[in-house]
Amino acid sequence: MKSDIIKNCRGKIRKKLDLRDLPEITIHVRRFDGPNRGGHYRLPKHKDHVDEPAENMRESRWFGNVIQQFKENYYHLPHNTRRGIPYAVYLIEPLIRLGHAVIAGGLNWVIMGVLKSGEKYAAIKDVEVRPMLRKCSLMTLMTNAEIELAEETGCDFIHTWHFNYIPDFAAAVVPELEAGFMFYRGDVRDGEVYEDGGCVHLRYYLDREKMKNARVHFKDGKVFESPRENAEIIDHLKVFGENCPSKLPGKEIVFIEEYGG
Repeated sequence: MKSDIIKNCRGKIRKKLDLRDLPEITIHVRRFDGPNRGGHYRLPKHKDHVDEPAENMRESRWFGNVIQQFKENYYHLPHNTRRGIPYAVYLIEPLIRLGHAVIAGGLNWVIMGVLKSGEKYAAIKDVEVRPMLRKCSLMTLMTNAEIELAEETGCDFIHTWHFNYIPDFAAAVVPELEAGFMFYRGDVRDGEVYEDGGCVHLRYYLDREKMKNARVHFKDGKVFESPRENAEIIDHLKVFGENCPSKLPGKEIVFIEEYGG
């Protein structure tokens, strides 16, 4: 992990929580056990003591029924995944030491599979920052951690999606756009829900030469190219939060179209 990203997070956390010293931050990745004979996965407990692990941020059994939940959130990826090759499931946590306590600052749930085409993907099932630590760049930290994990495990691309009606849409997608993700829209026949149905998808290709281009159309008539103009898209999304607080940035995106290699 890039030291400047961790350093930035440590400084923001100290300022927000009014700490005397900089907190320690480590990235911890847990791989789920499984699948067992019944096809089920289990999130193992931390080997070292963690006072507030990521599973405490969710309801009991949230991390159970892994594949069922994956199929409920995605359609195209699981439908076109090769049978006979088990999914690999990971949970990324930035662990933060605050005095004598160690807490997970957030969670990033990653499910990996292999498509019938042979491409290996990392699909983001769930991502969240602990409320008390929001606006401390932990989303940026976890985005970079997921890219590193995808590289280490030989993935071809990372796929994410976000509801367009959430108030913190910009906070969720900006770290991805800064990292080089592109807005994505697949074939309407693949069963996925896209921006006209309330979901905005993004992809990151580990081989940057395979990166495609997309045009992102906004309600106000502005059109940007992604990933080439991601910086401009970020600025445009932030305008809605600063100048139009009643508007939801994600709902300002009306259409995403692929236009070339």
